Amino acid sequence: MNVPASPPPEALALARRDTVLRFAFGVTLAFVLCEALNWRPTALAPVLAGVLLASIPIRPPLKLCLVILASMLVASSFTWLVSVLLRDTPFALWLAVSILFFASFLAMLRGAPALPCTLMLVSLAVIPVVAVASPQYVDLLPGMLSKSILIAL
Repeated sequence: MNVPASPPPEALALARRDTVLRFAFGVTLAFVLCEALNWRPTALAPVLAGVLLASIPIRPPLKLCLVILASMLVASSFTWLVSVLLRDTPFALWLAVSILFFASFLAMLRGAPALPCTLMLVSLAVIPVVAVASPQYVDLLPGMLSKSILIAL
């Protein structure tokens, strides 16, 4: 019976260190790029970079990057549409966002890909709040999220 040998503790420590450095470098680079390009809000791209780096252990190929970009665009556009249609009735907006949160978590529990569901959750956490608090900026937010995911990729 062949039992696979576990890696030595030194190799595990180096892998853990490399993961932490990769995460820190990616999030910092996303923030610096947002500041250099003067894209506001500068916190969106680092947050999305953190989500991507925590979700994908490898460098994503071009096809996966396009799928991630498309899923962010669909999630933010759908959330924007729901938020704009229901922003005058906060209770209905709260109910719709609650149902969408539940559906996203349920989809993840049933085995749906975690990254698109996570991007939907990020959109649900940001867009409805801006729709109610600052309606003049809600139309810009799906574009900001798409640019931020592009920087994060």
